[in-house]
Amino acid sequence: MRKMTLRGTKLSFYEKYEALIGGSWAQLLSHFEDSDQDEEDYSWLGPVPELEEWIGDRVVKGLLAIDYSIKNKKFQTAIKLMRDWFKRNKSSRINDKINGLARRAGAEHIEKLLSAAMIAAESTVCYDSQYFFDTDHVTPGAEYQTNQSNLVAKVLSNLPTSNHGTAATHPSPEDMAYLIADGIGLIQAFKDEFGAPANQGSKEFLVVCGTVGLWTPAVQAIQAANLNSGESNVLQGIKKHGIKVDVVLNSRLSSLTTKFDIYDVTPDAGKPYIVQEEEGAVVETLGEGSDYCFDHDAYKFGVKAKRNVGYGLWRKALRFSLSQS
Repeated sequence: MRKMTLRGTKLSFYEKYEALIGGSWAQLLSHFEDSDQDEEDYSWLGPVPELEEWIGDRVVKGLLAIDYSIKNKKFQTAIKLMRDWFKRNKSSRINDKINGLARRAGAEHIEKLLSAAMIAAESTVCYDSQYFFDTDHVTPGAEYQTNQSNLVAKVLSNLPTSNHGTAATHPSPEDMAYLIADGIGLIQAFKDEFGAPANQGSKEFLVVCGTVGLWTPAVQAIQAANLNSGESNVLQGIKKHGIKVDVVLNSRLSSLTTKFDIYDVTPDAGKPYIVQEEEGAVVETLGEGSDYCFDHDAYKFGVKAKRNVGYGLWRKALRFSLSQS
């Protein structure tokens, strides 16, 4: 068996780090932006204009007057790796710690930052100067000046289903099937700043729930051909049109007991969130010959990152707020 080295643990860290980020729901919801300064400007957010008939001189439409930026923040953590573990080649112990650190520093940290943004999304502005989840989205200076809402209140007892949940915290599969289909339709109906359909060709959606009471009926609604009441499942019908729906349980959103989100995650169609990274993950170690090793008979394995998250395109997201009656 090849002997473990401190250099080898670095390679193992980065391999695990990349694999975990690639499998995270954060990858579906986020535009990853490389950063080379403390703060990045996102005045470029927003759509490009449609083609129109060429009459007279070419019409050049400038960028919208968008004032939105994201500041990077520094993060760090470190662990102790006992020197004897390397001498005795205790690879399982070392790999356990390194894999855990890769998870904490990568996918888990980004998901934590995004979850905080989701929780604050009804009270934090995005690029159009409205709250990310709001009832009156309209971009200043845009051609299209009609308010649009991606924060929708629904009363379960008013839904056109025969079987309702016992409470807003526990909707029925029938309720969820209707709501998910309705939410997809609302997202597809959003218009951009020029008044053109923004998501008409969208085919892939992700439902994000913060509690088991919301997640379980959502899973049942997505998977079942027929629901508990015997009703045909409307979601099975839209799947025949090439629409894909998945659901994820994000327990960091456990405070959202009567709310859940639907996101348009169609590839190459814009993202609802931004993950900005100046330094994704930088490993720094104190090993053999260091004062730390001399004093502690151990190696120090540290990771730092410089990143932050923010809001991308609000029209790629919709939040339902439920009440029973």
